[in-house]
Amino acid sequence: MLLAGISGRGRVEVNGEEHELTPEMIMVLPWGHRIGYRPDRDDPYLVYGAHLIPWHAADRPVELAVPHHPDHPLAGVSWRADADLGIGPGTWVTDEATHPTLKTLIKLICQVWDRGTPDVDTARALGLLVAGELRAADQVLPQNDRRLPLRLRRVLTWVTAEPGRPISVADLAAVADCSTATLTRLFRRHLGTSPLSWVLAVRIDAAKELITTTTLPIAQIARRVGISDAYYFSRQFRRRTGMAPTRWRHRWAGP
Repeated sequence: MLLAGISGRGRVEVNGEEHELTPEMIMVLPWGHRIGYRPDRDDPYLVYGAHLIPWHAADRPVELAVPHHPDHPLAGVSWRADADLGIGPGTWVTDEATHPTLKTLIKLICQVWDRGTPDVDTARALGLLVAGELRAADQVLPQNDRRLPLRLRRVLTWVTAEPGRPISVADLAAVADCSTATLTRLFRRHLGTSPLSWVLAVRIDAAKELITTTTLPIAQIARRVGISDAYYFSRQFRRRTGMAPTRWRHRWAGP
């Protein structure tokens, strides 16, 4: 369950552990939780609440219902279960300032349900958006990390915008408006790697997406991400992921 504060104050008890709930707070409760609500007597809280089924068997019909008691027909069924969403097994607490998109998604789900129970395709689409946001919740892309120097973030943004273009250290230094020596020091000091090694990592990440979302030949994908030598690409892909590009496609590509 996902809770997002709107107004008021109070406490929420999840599996025996109490949490203060404020208007800016967001909570994601674990699968199979027990919950108790204790709104403030003078300023009771109002919240958005949404339920997420992290995993559902493909061969069973989806029922948009929540078993709130053990006698419910869906309580404990084998075809609905928890899954790793990247936020740990317990109650996950954050706030709107840190994760504004998550707050917006929870609000959107409630607004959709206020119009009546949606169709399964709509519900699944909303669930995929929430699951994706949770999996990315603790990830801050380097180009968005304000702790890094501005000129370094400018370079990172330039690379990720089009990783397939020809890129040299001199090109990166020009974007950063500094010498190649200064640029190399910035990468070493803040990212622990060299400029071209970081570029290669971005290219491999771009290749992963193309491998899993397209049927393009591996050699063509290599060229699209800026690596003309398919053998070199495969060797670097294996070194960084632990498997060959074709095996990666077999394992992670959708049906």
